[in-house]
Amino acid sequence: MPTLHWLLQESGLHNIRLMTGKSQLMHPIVSVNVLDNPDVIKWFKQDELILTTGYVFKNHPELMPRILRDLKSCGCTALGIKVPRFFRQIPAEMLAEAKALDFPLLELPFFYGFSEIMQRVYHQVYSEDTNRQQVAQDLLFQLMQAVLDRTPIEMLLLQAAKGLHDPLLLIDARHRPLTAAFPNGNESAAGKLMASFTSTIPEKTSSLPTHLCEGDHRWEILPFPLPNRSGTLCVLHETGKTPSLPTSFFEHLTQILAFSFEQDHITERSYENRSSVFLQFLMYHQDASEAEVRNLCTFYGFPHHCTYLCLTIALDHFPPGKKSEGLRMIKGLLPEFTPEHSTTFICANENLFCCFFLFPVDYHRLQMIHEISTASDALAARLAHITTLPLNFGCSACHQGLMEIRTAFAESLQAMSLRKQLPSAAPSSYLSLIPVNLLMSSGNAPKLLQDHLLAPLITYDAQNHTALLATLDAYLQHGCNTSAAAKDLFLHRNTMIHRIEKIKDLLQIDFTDETENLLLRLSLIAVRLHNH
Repeated sequence: MPTLHWLLQESGLHNIRLMTGKSQLMHPIVSVNVLDNPDVIKWFKQDELILTTGYVFKNHPELMPRILRDLKSCGCTALGIKVPRFFRQIPAEMLAEAKALDFPLLELPFFYGFSEIMQRVYHQVYSEDTNRQQVAQDLLFQLMQAVLDRTPIEMLLLQAAKGLHDPLLLIDARHRPLTAAFPNGNESAAGKLMASFTSTIPEKTSSLPTHLCEGDHRWEILPFPLPNRSGTLCVLHETGKTPSLPTSFFEHLTQILAFSFEQDHITERSYENRSSVFLQFLMYHQDASEAEVRNLCTFYGFPHHCTYLCLTIALDHFPPGKKSEGLRMIKGLLPEFTPEHSTTFICANENLFCCFFLFPVDYHRLQMIHEISTASDALAARLAHITTLPLNFGCSACHQGLMEIRTAFAESLQAMSLRKQLPSAAPSSYLSLIPVNLLMSSGNAPKLLQDHLLAPLITYDAQNHTALLATLDAYLQHGCNTSAAAKDLFLHRNTMIHRIEKIKDLLQIDFTDETENLLLRLSLIAVRLHNH
């Protein structure tokens, strides 16, 4: 960034004299503006060089101190006044005020037009910015190449620190320091920095400090979370200074470090398929923003645009020595029980196995739940011989979108918890367990049932002016007896049969599953509550 010193010594502009504010020589110049009337001061910006002929206060000397104070308060770099133009020299009272404010006043020779000064400054700003971008791109390329060459992450961080000219500290998701690097490669200083950081962070803290003191140095900490949430890159810079490269560079750098984490198995993995960091995110990071969730899904390849539901299996019933065997068996058997139209996304730790079943957006939701519930029952039966107790698992309702991923996970855990209070034959689906849930809490259960189960019927009735919803209600109330339901609705039995066949087609059911029939009854109650 060009500075006042650059303008006076290196810009190629001659005979510009600094009259006051010599202590401000390193003040940056980010832009140039012209002062031609006192009302434009409100448009001036910090670190801006202001140029004027002096005409604005030629006949109004009382404006001089006010203008200088305003420029100082705006954080402007300096005021340059062309002489001789309207003044043979800068007025003494103006010099005195500028000196008192320690604000730079420049005496500009008359033979330089303002456009020429602006051109020199902006050319330098553009050149330095281009050079900085090139340096950033070259450094990122070198770091990415180092990752591909399987360079240890300690050397990777040292290479980044040398390129940035700032110390770097890498910490894990629990705020424990993993490695540090200084631009000069001083390993002793890096070790002391890590020790100092450890002593600064209280146990189980949820936030990072803004400063870190080590010896005579006081560093400001600029944190950049890794996109896979496996840790944080801390950029340390001296108070009052900022890193030489833009924020976008550090965002790219964290992506490279995250890949290195994954490659070197530095993250706390328990098993092969997907990192346990994704599961850790589901469990502990309820405050994550939409952007953070999107970054995490992009990094791990979670296709959040699908319709999905979550199946979670507790591993506490596996004997301690057989958890790894149980997980391998679950993963090995899973393709056998995965429905034809779905794919899976798996994450696990030492206590939970979590699988998201991913379906097309327009896939029938009740069909999804039925298929996964059936698959989970069959999977549990296959695993029964290596567990000390019946396997405990839970399945969520269907969801879409970024911010519903954790909702699906939470529902699967809740379904698992509710199943513990029921016989072993209890269904695994969160929706199937809503009757139990309703006894424990209110929440959005009625709407959830209605949206998942009866939406096709409600839509069909609205579009075709039919009464399939009432037909279904009567049919279930009469124990699926077609003749009794037809009599209750004053319908011919053949008409009733025709309606029931249409309902079966729309809801993809055959009324042979008692659990589904129970859900339909509850859904109809939910509709009545909603209508009232």
